[in-house]
Amino acid sequence: MEDLRLQKYIAQAGICSRRKAEELILTNRVEVNGVIVNTLGTKVNPTDQIKVDGTLVSFEAKYYFLMNKPPRTVSTVKDDRDRRTIVDYFKDIPARLFPVGRLDYNTTGALVVTNDGELANLMMHPSANLSKVYQVEIDKDFNEADKVQIEKGVLLEDGMTAPAELVIKGPRFLTITIHEGKNREVRRIFEHLGYLVKNLHRSHIAFLDVKEVKVGQYRPLKMAEIERMKALCLHGKANNKR
Repeated sequence: MEDLRLQKYIAQAGICSRRKAEELILTNRVEVNGVIVNTLGTKVNPTDQIKVDGTLVSFEAKYYFLMNKPPRTVSTVKDDRDRRTIVDYFKDIPARLFPVGRLDYNTTGALVVTNDGELANLMMHPSANLSKVYQVEIDKDFNEADKVQIEKGVLLEDGMTAPAELVIKGPRFLTITIHEGKNREVRRIFEHLGYLVKNLHRSHIAFLDVKEVKVGQYRPLKMAEIERMKALCLHGKANNKR
């Protein structure tokens, strides 16, 4: 692995965010090979011995995947009902992976799976304004009058949903884009308006899409995609444009 800046090494080791790592360095709380280092940008590698507040930092290589989640799969690391989980598909990866956010048990589609807590926190933070696009099939013809309500916001039991974008693809087929992560939000929006969602597929997370990834499979994210996602989340401008 190539050398990393010290603050990035600490963040990727899961100790804290990169910004917090910079604070630790500047306040003389980080040692490299027994020497206190307080200069940002110092390059280190996994063979160096790095301590934070006297505790040795154990570096774990970071993995990033975009998965097309299959149905009847739980978006967790473990399940107390012994159902198949996302991590069951990654048994050959030598790391403790976890999904970023969740998709319902029967919902398919885009899901980022990683062991990078910093990226996960960025993507899940409300300030990221991260857009998620869903393809929806409902049980009866859609009333176009409901489009206005969905785009303005729907009052659910846990509060008003943020304005969404809706495209009518056919009488019972729609595309909805949301920018928040309420539990089962898309299903509950349509249920509130009197529809039953028969099939739900998340096609995009911001600019990432799974059109080239088969259901139940995954691909590694490119470094450019990872850096772009981090930048978009930090600036609150995450969208679906390539």
